[in-house]
Amino acid sequence: MTATKTNSNQHRIPWATVWTISWKTSRCLIIAYVVVLALLLVFEKQLVYPLELWDPQVRFGEGSSLQEVHFSASDGTKLHALYGQRDHPRVVILYLHGNGGNIGHRAGLLRFLSSQYDASVLGVSYRGYGKSEGQPTENGLSLDAEAALEYLLEKERVDVDRILIVSRSMGAAVGLKLAIDYSVPALCIESTFTSLPDVAARHYPWFPVRLLMKNQFPSLSRISRYRGRLLQSHGSQDELVPLSMAQELYDAATCYKEFRVISNGTHNSPQSGQYYSLVDALITQVYD
Repeated sequence: MTATKTNSNQHRIPWATVWTISWKTSRCLIIAYVVVLALLLVFEKQLVYPLELWDPQVRFGEGSSLQEVHFSASDGTKLHALYGQRDHPRVVILYLHGNGGNIGHRAGLLRFLSSQYDASVLGVSYRGYGKSEGQPTENGLSLDAEAALEYLLEKERVDVDRILIVSRSMGAAVGLKLAIDYSVPALCIESTFTSLPDVAARHYPWFPVRLLMKNQFPSLSRISRYRGRLLQSHGSQDELVPLSMAQELYDAATCYKEFRVISNGTHNSPQSGQYYSLVDALITQVYD
């Protein structure tokens, strides 16, 4: 029997075929990358500002500690807010919420802050949120916070030295800028970041988000300009903004400051009793 030799070249894939397959695969990956990047850019506004309208079940009738108030930003945008006024408050708190929900979802928190600290409290829904008109932008949110502070200064005749800003997440970036611009004596920032592109880069490391994002909220580059008292808190298990980022922001602050880590706290975890005790001590030291 004669052995038949098999030509090994018959089982090899031609280089041209390999190159074609590789090119087609790479092209598909590139197209997919570009498509996803384009979607992130197109829907950046929806991702940053997930608007929620006012819940019609929220009521503030006679006897409520909160009342609805309205005022306009400097660009004419009409804003809606909740205000709990006390006759002789220890302090007047301006509360700036994060990017989710609206001030109606924080009605219980506003009542708690007012009762806990014997404080008058104002919380505003940013433009496009709740009953506020307009569409949110980074500059627009700053105008809204300014309008809320101006409401306290002009309408309620509150001295800026009596105001404490309590702010959370993206609202803390807004609050920091406001506190710097108006020399507010004390500022509480909760679960916040160095900048919004820094957060996006941690979740989408394969995209050049730092170069392309329109919304910046650059707290890290601003915080050294704040000269008041700073109380910062952050959850040790924050799944959106890592604790290391909060620590970086805190380290950049040059004012009198204090940092409280909420053990096992996530991004939206409620604050601890120890934290509220620190806020009370801050109010005593600065405002009483």
